[in-house]
Amino acid sequence: PVTYLLTFYLNMLMTGKENQSWFSNALSPAPDREYFSQQIRTCFNNDEWHRALLYVDLYLELFDKDWSYVLLRKIILEHIACDNLSYDVTDPCHYALAINDPVYRALTVLQNVYKWSDSCTIQALKYCLSDSNIVHDSDIQVSLKVKLKEVQLYKKIFDASEMFGDSEVKDCVYGFNNWQEVADCSFWDQSRILEFIKSCGKYELSVQWTELHVINKEQKLLAFSMNIIWFLTQSPPQKQEAFEIINLLEDAHDCVVLCDKVLSELPTIEAKLCIVQYLVDNNLAPEKKYYYFNLYLGLKMLSILKGSTQELYIELISHPYLLLEQMLMNVELRDAEDALNAIRGELKNPNEVVPVMSLSSVNQLVEDYASKALEVHFLDALLDISSSSTLVLSTEDALVTDEPFVMPLRVPTKEEWVPDAKILRCQVCREEHFNMFSRRHHCRRCGRVVCANCSQHALIVEGYGNVKVRVCDDCYNLMTGSLSLTTASFEKRYRKLSTMMSSSPRSFENPSGPRRRTSSVHSQQMFRWVLSTDSEQNASVRNEFSYEQTPSISLCYSILKLHTDDKKCAQFLMNLCDRLLGKVKTRRSGKLPLEVDYSLIISMMKSLLMNAKVKCHQVQDSDGEALAELYFQHLDIIKLLVTANCRHLIPREALTNGDTVRKLRDKLLEEERMNLALEVSTKFNLDKNGVWSCWGLFCLKAGDWLTARAKFQQCLKIVKDKNDQTKENPILNKILKVLEESKYPGTEKAAAISRSLASLRNIKNGLTQFETKLYPLDAIVKQECLHYLNMYGTHFATIGFYRKHGYISEALEYITEKKCEPDVFIEALFMPILKNVQLSSLKQLMSSVDPLLHTWSSYLFATCRYLEKLKYLNVLYEIQLFMEDYARAAKSAINFYLTPAPSYKVLFDRSRFLHNAKKHYEKYLNNLKQSDPVNDIWRKRKNIKILNIKEVESYIQIISLQEEVSNYFQLCETQGHGYLHEIDTAVNKIETHCPPNLFGNSQMKSEVATMILINAVNIDDGFELAAKIIQIFNLNATAILCKAGREIVRTKQKQQVPHYLASVKCLFSKLTKVDDIILECVSTVHKQGGDVEDIIKMLMSDSNKINAYLMCGKLKSAYLLALKLNSALDIRRIMVAAEQCGQDSIQRICRKWLDTNSLKLKPKETVPYK
Repeated sequence: PVTYLLTFYLNMLMTGKENQSWFSNALSPAPDREYFSQQIRTCFNNDEWHRALLYVDLYLELFDKDWSYVLLRKIILEHIACDNLSYDVTDPCHYALAINDPVYRALTVLQNVYKWSDSCTIQALKYCLSDSNIVHDSDIQVSLKVKLKEVQLYKKIFDASEMFGDSEVKDCVYGFNNWQEVADCSFWDQSRILEFIKSCGKYELSVQWTELHVINKEQKLLAFSMNIIWFLTQSPPQKQEAFEIINLLEDAHDCVVLCDKVLSELPTIEAKLCIVQYLVDNNLAPEKKYYYFNLYLGLKMLSILKGSTQELYIELISHPYLLLEQMLMNVELRDAEDALNAIRGELKNPNEVVPVMSLSSVNQLVEDYASKALEVHFLDALLDISSSSTLVLSTEDALVTDEPFVMPLRVPTKEEWVPDAKILRCQVCREEHFNMFSRRHHCRRCGRVVCANCSQHALIVEGYGNVKVRVCDDCYNLMTGSLSLTTASFEKRYRKLSTMMSSSPRSFENPSGPRRRTSSVHSQQMFRWVLSTDSEQNASVRNEFSYEQTPSISLCYSILKLHTDDKKCAQFLMNLCDRLLGKVKTRRSGKLPLEVDYSLIISMMKSLLMNAKVKCHQVQDSDGEALAELYFQHLDIIKLLVTANCRHLIPREALTNGDTVRKLRDKLLEEERMNLALEVSTKFNLDKNGVWSCWGLFCLKAGDWLTARAKFQQCLKIVKDKNDQTKENPILNKILKVLEESKYPGTEKAAAISRSLASLRNIKNGLTQFETKLYPLDAIVKQECLHYLNMYGTHFATIGFYRKHGYISEALEYITEKKCEPDVFIEALFMPILKNVQLSSLKQLMSSVDPLLHTWSSYLFATCRYLEKLKYLNVLYEIQLFMEDYARAAKSAINFYLTPAPSYKVLFDRSRFLHNAKKHYEKYLNNLKQSDPVNDIWRKRKNIKILNIKEVESYIQIISLQEEVSNYFQLCETQGHGYLHEIDTAVNKIETHCPPNLFGNSQMKSEVATMILINAVNIDDGFELAAKIIQIFNLNATAILCKAGREIVRTKQKQQVPHYLASVKCLFSKLTKVDDIILECVSTVHKQGGDVEDIIKMLMSDSNKINAYLMCGKLKSAYLLALKLNSALDIRRIMVAAEQCGQDSIQRICRKWLDTNSLKLKPKETVPYK
């Protein structure tokens, strides 16, 4: 073994010629230093670095430490580590790691990392970092760590490129040959690195790569985008780190560009939602806020859907409204509910950004499609079908033909489609029978009528743009399968087949029996409604849209679960009832729809109303709940109308309108549907009296009076107070009118006729052969009228009936029999008769009933009061005379005389009234004084005015005096000396409106006396008449005579004053002090500037004469008369008056006399001057 070992070392270390020297030196106990040095130099010269390393290691082992050889060892190891052409099997990095100096070793490794393999490099870097001595040199430690990260990153990038292998793809994605190439590109071709990372989808590498390299702006955006994608695709997404990357960009526009770039590349909805939410929250792009918010809503809606479902709506991701609408179209209600729940918070919170989606718009959309779920498609029973169609087959016989189906060459227009009314079964499967729920569909390619199961596919058809429209299975198979030929080949095939069969669309029977739709034909391409961002295309889709089986109340409820406002939802449910009601009503065209179950529609309406009522109760909407209850009542009526085949009477207005119900009731009455009208009135709390009355009137017109009585009992009430005119029922007047104009007697025969005819209208219009001509108010008619009047009428109505038909005596008997109130007599009988100028007849009839008028006294007295209130004075006077109430008749005659008049000339013409009044009083006085049976009966009459004899005689005296006055004034007027209109005429017109007379008060009587005195200066008879009036009425003679004197002067009759005073002194000396009258005349004449000397002389008292002189300023005459009387008091008065008037001479004379005679004279009584 030793020999083998030595041989091995010898072969390894020595050449042939040096074997003995090397071997001998090795075995020598003291090796030669020079030998080792020589061998090392030889190795260097021969570029044998590995042998040199062995000699150095042996030298250092055999001899003491020589620092030069230690340094030489470092250099040799560094050189070998850097030499990639080494033939040694050991990796070069191991030589670097063999360096004992940790710093030198680290530097060597850092210098040579790109020359080694990835594993060796990583091993060397980690080994260097593991040395505890390296910690003291922080810069080298940091460099090692950075370099380790770089090498590991480059290795990952290179490993990513290795997954492509040697295929062509590797070249397409910029593959790398080794990790050193990756390192070189990281510094010199950075775009290649980023594109490679993006292409292979290793976005996490971009995060690490950008941390270690400096890149430009464009490369930074690309790197950032990949970094964000990596962070957001983690589980869970690292949102904060992604947002921090975005925030590194100072320019908001760059942030938006980066986000848009990321959005287009993010693979998941959740990741996209993070970016969009960031954009919305930070409002980085105000001009695109609508777009981002809609995108945010769409992403949030899709985020809760399954992955396979998301693909169906990915194109509508930025149109949440369309996204929700497409879900509703395809009845994906669970997804729609989840989607709405996901965005409900954003919709509830007020946000100015929201452009389309809001709770109100969502509710409106839900309502639109809920209403579509209740669409009822009518098929007219009578439908005009054009015979000009050349592309479609219009007969049901085509269903049983054996000819194969041939798709028409040209797409038919809607006018050329097979009419709905001609097809009862599907033209493809020939099994499905169409009805209210199994709808008819038209294939847009061939125009045939098919069922839903046979038209589950959609294709783009010419004439419908880019919208996929419904096609039948046959057309789908031909267009996607055997007909996937060129147009030319299809036309060639069509021409070949058209020689044997019609070009119209036909169906054929399989030999095995009726055709059934199979599920094996493209089951994944079943018909779906698809919306897009093209508004015109969406409009076309909406126009084509309809649910497969409608009406469906369950589908409607399922859709309405998405509604967020229960109150509005309840109102919408009631609106749906209105729409369904429109389906129940008769169509305006008059055509009867086929295949419609109206009872089912009404049941659906009841279900809707119940649901609406529950919702109203939940939100405590009492008004809505009451409205729903009202709807229920209406539905009952509609059901009755439908059952009774009266759909044409269903009103077109809203059900909740009260006027609509009344109109319906009136229409039922016109149609003579009395029972229905009564039920309508009962259910809606309408007045049923109108129905009963109308029913009764129809019976009356038909002559079935007995039935009419029964009907009127339901609506007419017996009047308790028959004297109350306000209790009159207007229906009673209609009854009387019908009876009065009746053409049929109320007999059993007429009743039998009415029952035998189908309609009462025929009888009403006289269309019967059993007409009996009746004279006005036949006894039968009269009796029937009186029946209703006695039962339901007031006294007013009954008396009015008698009066209207001329039964005045019966009316009077009725009044006395029923003891009617006077008001009834007046208004029901007297006033109408008065207006008809029949008063004399009434008086005769009343007298014939009771000649003494005891029965009528109260009625006549009340009539007089009523006439007086209305100022019907002439009629009142006539009734008073009829009653022999002479006192009141006389008073009425006097009132006629005292009617306002402009002058006494009018009163002259009324003297007959005074004569009549005097005659009535004389008649009254005669009846009082004479005692005979007739007068005794007269005195016992009631309600006549009673006066005693003195009163009557006084009235007669006044009338006689007034006649004398009137005659006197008439005489004066005749002679041209009448002064009748000059005394306070303005006052008289205002207060009495009549010339003064003796029937007025004392003032007016005084005026009459004054007027007589004024006229008496020309006709002396007036003085005696005036004296008589003054004495009889005890008037103030002084005031009257003074006033008359003043008026005589005022009327420029001053020359008559002496004559007037002379007459006064002669006739009135016992009634008044004449000197007072004379003094008044003196004052008046003096004021008028007349001569008063003669008038003063007529004074009887000297003192009055002195007063008259003083009054007129004649102080000298007054002094002389006072001197004659030797009256100091009068002289003193004259002196004072002279002083006041400035007559100094008279003043001196008076003073001188007073001074001389004051002690001699005795005081005398004198009348003081006023």
